[in-house]
Amino acid sequence: MLALLPLSVPVHAEDVLKRGTCAEAPGSSFAFGLFREVAARDDGNIVFISPLSASMALSMTASGAEGSTLVEMLDALGYEEGSVKAMNESTGRIMDTFLAGHEGIELNMANSVWISDRFKVRNRFIKTARNDYGAEAANLDFSDPASAGTINRWCSENTGGRITGIVDRIDPGTVMYLINALYFKGQWQTPFDPGMSRQGIFHGDAADSEVRFMNMTGRFMHYSGPEGSLLELPYGDGTFVMDIILPGEGVSADRFVTGLDAEAMTALTGLMQAGTVRLSMPAFTAEYSTSLKAPLMELGMRSVFAENADFSGISKDEAVRISDVRQKTFIEVNETGSEAAAITSVSVMTTSLHPETVNFTVDRPFVFLIRERASGTVLFAGLVRNL
Repeated sequence: MLALLPLSVPVHAEDVLKRGTCAEAPGSSFAFGLFREVAARDDGNIVFISPLSASMALSMTASGAEGSTLVEMLDALGYEEGSVKAMNESTGRIMDTFLAGHEGIELNMANSVWISDRFKVRNRFIKTARNDYGAEAANLDFSDPASAGTINRWCSENTGGRITGIVDRIDPGTVMYLINALYFKGQWQTPFDPGMSRQGIFHGDAADSEVRFMNMTGRFMHYSGPEGSLLELPYGDGTFVMDIILPGEGVSADRFVTGLDAEAMTALTGLMQAGTVRLSMPAFTAEYSTSLKAPLMELGMRSVFAENADFSGISKDEAVRISDVRQKTFIEVNETGSEAAAITSVSVMTTSLHPETVNFTVDRPFVFLIRERASGTVLFAGLVRNL
């Protein structure tokens, strides 16, 4: 693993505790682990996922797992010492906190369970999904092509129209979809002046490109050191922030991501200090879609995709397994703020089938996070290689 922080640099614990840490957030190990695994498998221009959306959908699914499959899922999701009850209570607290309402922030999280009308589900599983995850549950005729449209309309309605669908066609063996929708729209605490935006060159991994750079000078929490630079750009009342991370000279963004975890992020945020910064960063928009199956298997969720998966908490009549976990995301960053959305779908099928002003110019590959400041919970994580 890449050592992000030199041992000679002190971390001020009181500063870390005051601002909140990534390490204390439930599922932080899962969030950064999933981001690392997805980035390692995708060499596209932009990688952008929602660890929180994936965690929600998988936690809801795990509430119907039993035996070694349950242990495997709890471990991968970061609840090694926990239980289904602890997991459900934790996700419930996250939902309550995020949906409480914050100035300058529009945030929506929704869960749903779509069940084939030929598949019998345990009542206790549906009860848990509704009570602990606020999930809508509905039966559909999966043999009817219109059912995919019904699911996709729900996705669009719960992401502000940014993600219009996750299901192309329903496989004949599929009996259930467990879906999480996450939508975030935040206004910068201090917006960029559009009149200050200028065209500039972004030095990507593959080639240089001309993009629109947003510019402002203001006071921000930031840190610069040999391992890299970090700037915290707050939204609204400061509850949510975007972290922009520039790896140190000579270190690629990909290499940096291999060593990025909750502990390293906590150390970096603990080193930040308030100061005047001349910030220049690109405006950009991206859509991303991927299967999380291989990354999740690497994180330890193996039996969930196998014929011997134990989801007897979902159905007592038929043995089922997860066939795929798919995620679609959207991100737009402009002068007024950011808009981001994610849909994660778990498809289930039967098994028989400083004081002076410093410059912070983001003109090369970088990493960014959108997180809840107090708990450190990572809503979204991105890697920009080329624009």
